[in-house]
Amino acid sequence: MELYGLPDNEVLKLAQRKHLFFNKNNEPILTPNSRGKIRQPGAKTLADTINSDDDLFLDFLNRCFEWHPLQRMTPLQALQHPWILEGLPDKVLKHHNKMFGHADNKKYVTEMTYSPI
Repeated sequence: MELYGLPDNEVLKLAQRKHLFFNKNNEPILTPNSRGKIRQPGAKTLADTINSDDDLFLDFLNRCFEWHPLQRMTPLQALQHPWILEGLPDKVLKHHNKMFGHADNKKYVTEMTYSPI
């Protein structure tokens, strides 16, 4: 929460242990850490925390850390993210595109990646 602020009420409705971290009004229960510091929701940015200004990398992480599970990036989407693709050597990228270039076709991706024992 320090980086991403408070989750939406829709996300809190899905949380099984909400009562441990939020009160009845969906306000966070802020407690001091081992050093006595109370962390505030939305007080930091991801870029400052990891000391990076790489927009693609920050986008990749932000999409991985999305509060709502249905809005979070899937593993196949992650494999096609520009930050992943830009770091692949040409030979690997060619193979990667062959395997995952059809990610909208789940049957194709399954056939290309699944090998029975």
